[in-house]
Amino acid sequence: MYGSFYNPNNKRVDAQNEDSQEYMQETFKALVDAIIPRTPELAEEYGKIQYYGALDFQTDEYLILSLNNYYSPLAKPTAEMLDMAAEQLVFALSITGDLNRLTMMGYYSEWYGYGSTRLKTPNQRKLEYFPLSWGQVEYPGPSLGYRALRA
Repeated sequence: MYGSFYNPNNKRVDAQNEDSQEYMQETFKALVDAIIPRTPELAEEYGKIQYYGALDFQTDEYLILSLNNYYSPLAKPTAEMLDMAAEQLVFALSITGDLNRLTMMGYYSEWYGYGSTRLKTPNQRKLEYFPLSWGQVEYPGPSLGYRALRA
């Protein structure tokens, strides 16, 4: 399991030193894993496609990219806020809704399907494969238009 409080050597990771990038990444991994964990129980009941969680689709990277590029450079301060909130068992309500929405958007969107181009600018991304989360919700994929249901 991921977490922001301790590194693999069980020592506190300081957000201000050279490990701050690792600190931020581990914090967002812990967050997205808490919001959309792997679900082996659902996979047993509904098939392997239901096994995967947000970490499998690098949704943490989507969150970091979104916070830094679409809001302003907010990923590092958000990671620090999440870490402080977790220590106090208090969650700041002003941003948790956005984090929840962004995690869901990153997980259920085409984000993971961009593969090796996912960290590029939107006009440089290419859909490399069909995202598994689309299969989980039976989304058929992009289309130039879907025919209207007629009676």
